[in-house]
Amino acid sequence: MTTLAEALEVKPPTVTKMVTRMTGQGLVKRTGSQSDRRSFLVSLTPDGEAKARELKRVWKRIEKEAMSGLNEKERKRFAKALNQLTEQLALDNDA
Repeated sequence: MTTLAEALEVKPPTVTKMVTRMTGQGLVKRTGSQSDRRSFLVSLTPDGEAKARELKRVWKRIEKEAMSGLNEKERKRFAKALNQLTEQLALDNDA
């Protein structure tokens, strides 16, 4: 859970609760690690994969709607500004 928590930039108990909830919903499954009995792998179930595909479709639709009023130059400028903000937030978190 620690590795996943670090990747998501949240605390391990938060990940544990999320994984437990998603396991109960049938979206992920836990598989014991062969090399470390204290660890386990988390993977999507077929239902979880279907939900992930659905969320990607919804996100693309929302993104398309949100950007519909911008021309190509404005989209590029917006993307550049978002990348700069993301980098700045990452630097602030490292400090």
